Amino acid sequence: MPYLKRPAIPPEMDAERVRKAVLHENWIYKKTNLNKQLETTFSSASMATSVR
Repeated sequence: MPYLKRPAIPPEMDAERVRKAVLHENWIYKKTNLNKQLETTFSSASMATSVR
């Protein structure tokens, strides 16, 4: 997976908003990874059943 460049955090953002933004970013990243894992799992499972 290519490295995602983080957008620069503007100085007026307070710590709480920064924390929420980072948590949200991490959640999106995890969700994307989970979806990719599910896709590979299902595609390999469907290949296994189509071989029969």
